[in-house]
Amino acid sequence: GVSKSFLTIGGETVEALRDVSFHVEAGEFLAIVGVSGCGKSTLVRIIGGLLPASAGCVRFQGEGQPSRARMLALSFKSLCFSRGAPF
Repeated sequence: GVSKSFLTIGGETVEALRDVSFHVEAGEFLAIVGVSGCGKSTLVRIIGGLLPASAGCVRFQGEGQPSRARMLALSFKSLCFSRGAPF
């Protein structure tokens, strides 16, 4: 599974993800949901190759990260439209 830790300014280690592992079949959609601060965005950034994992690796169709960027669509909460948005 994939794990990710961050080092705080104070020198403490914060574990954002620990041994996360799942399998998605061809044609399936995946939604990652959870409470604020549980590691959703961290996981999505690792899957998308935007952030390296501290341990483990992401595999896509049996391969490592390089070829999968064309096959992913990412939507972060900062891109959502909401009432009062200037769009």
